[in-house]
Amino acid sequence: MKDKMSEKNRSTRKISNPFPGLRPFRQEESDLFFGREGQSEEVLIKLKANRFVTVIGASGSGKSSLVFCGVVPGLCVSEGKEKDSWQVLSMKPGINPLGNMVKMIAGNTPSEMKQGLDSSIIEGIIRKDEKGIINAVNKLKVKKNIKTLIVIDQFEELFRYSETEKSGRKKEDNRYFMNLLVNSVADHDSGISVIMTMRSDYIGECAHFRGLTELINSSNYLVPQMNEDDYRKVITGPVEYAGAKIEDDVVELLISDIGGRTDQLPVLQHALMRTWENWKSMNLPDKPISLADYNAIGKMSEAMSKHADEAFKELDNRGKEICETLFRTITEKGPDNKGIRHPTRLKIIADIARCSEPELIKVIDTFRSSGRSFVTPGEDVALKENTVIDISHESLIRVWESLEQWVDKEAESEKMYLKLSDTAAMFQEGKSTLLRPPDLHLALSWRSENKPTLTWAERLNPAFERTMVYLRTSEKEYNKEEEIKIRAQKKRIHRSRAAAAILGVAAIIAVFLMLFAFVRQIEAVKQKQVAEEQEQQATEQKMVAENKAAQALQTARKAEDMIDIVRKDASEASRQKEIAEKNALQERKQKEQAMVTAGEAHRLRMISAGKSLAVRSIQVIGQGDLQMLLAYQAYLFNKRNKGADNDPDIYMGLYNVIKNSGNRHYKTFKGHEGEVYNISFLSGGNDFFSSGSDGRVLRWNMIDGIQEPERIYAGNEIIEVLTSSNDGQLLACNSGNNSILIIPVSGSDAVYELKGHTSKVNSLAFTPDSRKLVSAGLDGQVISWDILSREPSVLISADEAVNYVDISASGKYLIAATDGGCLYLWDLDKNADINSVKTERGSIKVVRFRDSNTYAVGYTDGMLEIRNINDKSNITYLRAHSVDVSDIQFNNQLNQLGSSSLDGSVKIWNYNDLTEPPVTLEDNYGAVFALAFNPDGKSLLSCSQGNNGGSNIIARSTHVDYMAESMCSLILRNFTQGEWRRYVGKDIKYEKTCEPGDLKIKIKQIKGD
Repeated sequence: MKDKMSEKNRSTRKISNPFPGLRPFRQEESDLFFGREGQSEEVLIKLKANRFVTVIGASGSGKSSLVFCGVVPGLCVSEGKEKDSWQVLSMKPGINPLGNMVKMIAGNTPSEMKQGLDSSIIEGIIRKDEKGIINAVNKLKVKKNIKTLIVIDQFEELFRYSETEKSGRKKEDNRYFMNLLVNSVADHDSGISVIMTMRSDYIGECAHFRGLTELINSSNYLVPQMNEDDYRKVITGPVEYAGAKIEDDVVELLISDIGGRTDQLPVLQHALMRTWENWKSMNLPDKPISLADYNAIGKMSEAMSKHADEAFKELDNRGKEICETLFRTITEKGPDNKGIRHPTRLKIIADIARCSEPELIKVIDTFRSSGRSFVTPGEDVALKENTVIDISHESLIRVWESLEQWVDKEAESEKMYLKLSDTAAMFQEGKSTLLRPPDLHLALSWRSENKPTLTWAERLNPAFERTMVYLRTSEKEYNKEEEIKIRAQKKRIHRSRAAAAILGVAAIIAVFLMLFAFVRQIEAVKQKQVAEEQEQQATEQKMVAENKAAQALQTARKAEDMIDIVRKDASEASRQKEIAEKNALQERKQKEQAMVTAGEAHRLRMISAGKSLAVRSIQVIGQGDLQMLLAYQAYLFNKRNKGADNDPDIYMGLYNVIKNSGNRHYKTFKGHEGEVYNISFLSGGNDFFSSGSDGRVLRWNMIDGIQEPERIYAGNEIIEVLTSSNDGQLLACNSGNNSILIIPVSGSDAVYELKGHTSKVNSLAFTPDSRKLVSAGLDGQVISWDILSREPSVLISADEAVNYVDISASGKYLIAATDGGCLYLWDLDKNADINSVKTERGSIKVVRFRDSNTYAVGYTDGMLEIRNINDKSNITYLRAHSVDVSDIQFNNQLNQLGSSSLDGSVKIWNYNDLTEPPVTLEDNYGAVFALAFNPDGKSLLSCSQGNNGGSNIIARSTHVDYMAESMCSLILRNFTQGEWRRYVGKDIKYEKTCEPGDLKIKIKQIKGD
């Protein structure tokens, strides 16, 4: 390459600034390109040998400058006199590579040919077949011997823009574009050579395109990292070429500030550009560029940040708001949590910024004006709505402090939106609740500060409207609750003031009473003195009488002593006789106790053996007969030896067998789509109703679980609350608009609404006579509804949400439980509060009457209490579940208590002895929402989230006796002798678990070892 320094006298050159800043060097600036000497020649050699070369390097390594200021000028010079025989076409793929290829050719069409070769014609030629680029380029040739060099700069845009554009070109367009390039090189007669520049971190993307991969493998050039001498030339070369000087200390400091980073070349060029501008502003051309000039621009570490801040300060307040949105949109956090580019169309940015396109373009122009080049495309490109705006180099994200803060702010905003949208989706599915502080306050602050738009949100999660509706609904409900609290607070203040006034009056009365008491006290003292004198006289008379009485008593005692001596002699004889009789009786008892102890030990051992067999039956997998034998023999041992009535181990052994055999004691009911929130039995029958997230109410029959359910009601709202009247005529359920739906079971009458609550209805209960319905809601009200007149009557107005309400079987008492842990006990006959209490455990989820005196309370921490209406201190505590107790039911047929929880478990307790371990059922496919015992008490139904197959209602037997009654009809054989010894025990006498006549298939006795 020629010596640039030896050309014309430096002093005669007039160059405004020899450093381009963040943008690459242009071809016309090749005289200012230093530091890559010798590398251009290496690329040229590969290009001439293969007519193709890919220049690969890290971001900011100077690939584009090397090609345009080193390779292209070198290609023309190497041709000597025939340098005009090359036409150079260059382009960037951008968001539309084929369209940009058309623009490239159209922009180089000779003026005399433009009329017959416009863009539409060129596009038709290119899209005709995969040799279209060859045919299109041939149209440009005015001489046959002209050769064409196509430069594809920043080839990685082909992949980068496809990552950020959801509705851009198809993958086939990418492949067609690459095939055009590959075919142009493969055709030796085309006269076309191709140079591509590409970031090294995108080289792996090329592996998806075989022909391109082969070309890259055959000819590529990896741009080497610069050493200190190279950087020294980069710094001093342009300065000297422009006729100026730079101090050596500045050069060395610049090289030191670069360090070992590979992407510092654009940062260095920008710092040199700014240092030159500062030096030139001093108007001292004979003075060399000094450390003072370099320090004035903030050095490499701060120069870019200060320069960008200058541009930002030029904007008005509205422009600054648009600017922040602009840069937050075209940058993002990468997988490594570092800022990366996110190129975006101008129209999308304008929509996100809520501004017009001219307003946005004005801001963009400020950051791409001459000497800045912070964003692309450059100032020479007219911006349109589909123009892709991008950061010129990622180093700007790293060094501009404001942008770094914006990137973090945007990442937090996106995180908040995604969290909100997920919660909104869960709320729609009934898996979450409305937002509560502090989450609600954070979300509202985010909305106010970021002002999200649909265009912005669609890039992350398209359910923007649902998310915003969820947030607005949460805000509305919270504001209502706050208003209720404020009103309650005002009531308390009013009551406090009234109480204070009453106490003031009482205090005045107390003063008068105190004065009256003082006067009475003086009179009492005088009367006391008189009484004391009279008492002294009486005492003296008493002493005389006592002396005479003592003498008489002494005489009587002597007589009694003689009588006692006679009695003792007779008693001793009788005592000796009793001792002899007791010794004989004790001997008989010891003999009997020894016999009882031996029997008890045997009984306990057999119970233990039964429990062990039950556990083993669950562990024996894939051996159906053996599992059944173990489970049933366990039951027999436990039953004969009077083990626990419904022992959990025995139950689980039988339950496992029943579940796997398809027995009638285990049924699933499939009909709802999604969660089932409630179930309610029709009084006295086998029919029950269910409701769920699909907005439907279905009717089922317990006897025939396979039969399709009858649809009673279908709506669009989630139905979480459902109850049926005792006369079997009506169903009541909650509705999404804070009202109650009354649904006639017969279907002959129309569904109607009861409106009275201002917030969501949480619980419903019919009175036993079915004449009234009681509802409780989030608004703190408990309302009694007359079914015939449909008129409401407010019973309770609490200061907090009422979560549950229940009515005793007699219809006399009502109990309501609040979110703050209050229990309102209400006498419905007298319409009065009785024995209401404030519990210590906090939020109550469910309450349920057992009888007219006893009720159970379930808390959100999983605790369960049994309480008595008449005795507040009589409380039984149970650690029932790990999280919210979702429902409680009593089975008065068997004296059982059933509980369910959002932890996914159902438990059956022995109400006669709540210290016994309960039966625990955990195969419920997610959170369990409600329970119901059927009228005869033999089955327990539970409803839950369900699995993919929809098994969200399960019916199970409530007692081991029901499951055991049909076991022998399932079993094919008895134990072998070997199995008995192995599983039951060698010292326990062998027995037939089932008599041969009871077995499912009669077969001969199987003899074992």
